Amino acid sequence: MSFLEIKISNKAEQPLLSRTELQGVVSFESATPSRIEIKKKIADALKSDASLITIISIKNYFGQKAARVTAHIYETKEDLEKYISKKVKNRNSPRKEKKEEAEKPADAAAPAKKEGQVKEKKEAAK
Repeated sequence: MSFLEIKISNKAEQPLLSRTELQGVVSFESATPSRIEIKKKIADALKSDASLITIISIKNYFGQKAARVTAHIYETKEDLEKYISKKVKNRNSPRKEKKEEAEKPADAAAPAKKEGQVKEKKEAAK
């Protein structure tokens, strides 16, 4: 994914929550970039640690290859853990694709058992 540009339109300090809120526009060439890619790009632009950044929202502009982004940059890891919700934390963590692939074959075998059980019940009913 190659980014054309990141423009930060608003940067507000929130000292009571030990964070900085960023709002900006991300331009891209093809598909909307993932939260992790945007997080890395913001960290590079602001020269901060990517683990202290959380992406709150990504909202695409209809028909354009740009998205409005809202992010929070925390001062410490403890502040991040203290103020971030579980939902936002799960969204910003990398996906575990290997676990999902391991579960798929087990799910495929389950319907086959059910079909066999249905046939046995039909034969028993006759």
